[in-house]
Amino acid sequence: MKRFIIAVCIFLLLIGTCLFGLYEVYNVKNDMSASLEEIGEQVLNNHLEKAQQSIENLKKDWIGYEKKLVQFVGHIPLNEISSTLEGLTYYIQYDDTATFFAELHRIKSLVDHVWYTEIPTLTNIF
Repeated sequence: MKRFIIAVCIFLLLIGTCLFGLYEVYNVKNDMSASLEEIGEQVLNNHLEKAQQSIENLKKDWIGYEKKLVQFVGHIPLNEISSTLEGLTYYIQYDDTATFFAELHRIKSLVDHVWYTEIPTLTNIF
């Protein structure tokens, strides 16, 4: 009977850890999506200085997000998000809005991809 209780406790701990990881990834996805939408709107409205400041704030936030996510998610998509995020300021600075929006959309897609790959579906498990 002891072994059964220990097995159930380990199983519940495993499920709890998985749910906590999903919760963290979901929160990061929502925060990043909102920030990226806001930055896109600022650039569309030609508030470039404000957009650059928002990007700098997002970079600082991303450092914290990345430290959380690295425990649950593989390094490759996180590194891609980090490297793409670094270039956004320069695209605004050199007035290359087409590339800026392409890279902004790429970051959104990568963040969504991280979320969708962490959801426990049959496709992701097998």
